[in-house]
Amino acid sequence: MNHCFRVKTLFLSIVLIMGLMESGFCQKKKIALTFDDSPDSLYTCRVLKILKKQKVHATFFMIGSFAEHNGKIVRKIHRQGHCIGNHSYHHLNFWNVSGNDLVNNEIGRTASIIHQFTGVTPRLYRPPYGDIQDSLRTYLELRGYKVVLWTIDPKDWDLHNTPEEIVRTVVDQAKDSSIVLLHCGNGDRSHTVTALPEIIKGLRNMDFEFVRLDDLLGMTENKEMDIVKARN
Repeated sequence: MNHCFRVKTLFLSIVLIMGLMESGFCQKKKIALTFDDSPDSLYTCRVLKILKKQKVHATFFMIGSFAEHNGKIVRKIHRQGHCIGNHSYHHLNFWNVSGNDLVNNEIGRTASIIHQFTGVTPRLYRPPYGDIQDSLRTYLELRGYKVVLWTIDPKDWDLHNTPEEIVRTVVDQAKDSSIVLLHCGNGDRSHTVTALPEIIKGLRNMDFEFVRLDDLLGMTENKEMDIVKARN
């Protein structure tokens, strides 16, 4: 009888565990590392080396004027399995720019460059400085783009913030489905490069799984997406 009882108990435990796994109760927390202002021949390459060593996939928001002259790095980012997003061509504040001009001259131009090097037309768009009007967001999303900001900003661009402070901000604020804003170009990003291995270590110790931003949002890269041209 005791043997039968133990077998039944074991069976019920297995069923319970399987049910919890299917419901997502036992799934790891997910987090997306995102890097703005790529590609850069120095810091972006250092970031890529760290991510490859740590077996982490991330998301890179590219400035079109940088990507245009760094096609080799754009291809490398794509080959390593990272997600690529659009960060405009000139990285300016577009608060007073019309939707038509923004799509054609900034986003569309950048999308064309990225597509030329990778065969992929990014659907993710992050406005420079995170500034975007609601009307412009709607205008873009109606044309197939997903406007994405962030939930954690350690201000790694500010060299007054030490690598240790950058790590602490990310780790302390990390939650399931967090989006971390970091930078890997357009300035001195040495503090970001120094902090990155410790950010990864700290988040892994907290049982986080690193995912691409499109995966976090339930999207997929659409290679067949047309280059969006605004219509009057």
